[in-house]
Amino acid sequence: MIRVTVHLHRGYPGRIVAEGHGQRGPGGASAACAAASALLKGIGIALLEQPRCTVTGAVPEEGLYDLRVTACGDPQWLQGLWDTTRVTLQEISREWPREVTLTIIEENSDGT
Repeated sequence: MIRVTVHLHRGYPGRIVAEGHGQRGPGGASAACAAASALLKGIGIALLEQPRCTVTGAVPEEGLYDLRVTACGDPQWLQGLWDTTRVTLQEISREWPREVTLTIIEENSDGT
């Protein structure tokens, strides 16, 4: 099971955490895992390449992804990235409900 949790701050993604693996089918591959991994890697690269955004992140081990957006001077760009990401993660979790869950948490400015 891949558990994706997105923490929103004022409607924008502040942290994205993914943990776990999809169920492997014949040949050891998991389409759900490949879809989620490709999307999350793409988000991380897009944020790193955006000069007006500051991010930190880590993939300390297989099956663990942790990305933090600490600042972004282009809120419209970030909103567009988040809208696309959200819709795609929702579709992945609908397509493979036993393999991928998505939780979106709106946090207050104090982190609660």
